[in-house]
Amino acid sequence: MGFQKSDGSKWKFPVSDAQAYRQMGNAVVVPVVRALARLIRPFIIESTKHHGRERPESMQSILLY
Repeated sequence: MGFQKSDGSKWKFPVSDAQAYRQMGNAVVVPVVRALARLIRPFIIESTKHHGRERPESMQSILLY
């Protein structure tokens, strides 16, 4: 497992794959998460309409963001 360096060699993580995935997952920057949320928001809203479910209160504030 690893990422390509500019010279073509690979980065190595001296931890298990699971731990490396956790560390990389924590490295996602906030603007990327916001952009993804904006993209999936209409689908979440539409899905709840089609299934006749009400959104929980906790989700209301998220979808307004």
